[in-house]
Amino acid sequence: MVAKRFFFICAGILCLAFAYHLGARSASGEAYPTGPVECVGYSEHTAAAVINHELWRAEAGALDGTGTIPSASRAVACGYDGVVLENGEAWKWNGVSWGLQGTFPFSGPTPATQETWGSLKARYRPTAPTQNK
Repeated sequence: MVAKRFFFICAGILCLAFAYHLGARSASGEAYPTGPVECVGYSEHTAAAVINHELWRAEAGALDGTGTIPSASRAVACGYDGVVLENGEAWKWNGVSWGLQGTFPFSGPTPATQETWGSLKARYRPTAPTQNK
């Protein structure tokens, strides 16, 4: 009776060791990007995302990164080979490095603070004429 239990315990340990050996040999990992997502873009056959200030592109099941965008501004729009940043700069990835394409005439986000009623009246109210004595 004891020998039968001992046999099953040894067989179980052998099965665990064999399963680990098979799993450890065939398991492989990929380093996917992590960090804050700034923007995403999608077209008919490709997808793009700026993750941790780097453009990542997906096409036909393949994922590749371009390298860090050479500006400190956040990305507000992205495509397969380029990004538009918050400060208006448009950057293009040529396969080796980034190149500045131009700058749009806009800048940053609109402030969220509301103007006070008094400052609004002071800006638009005509000033009273001064009297000469």
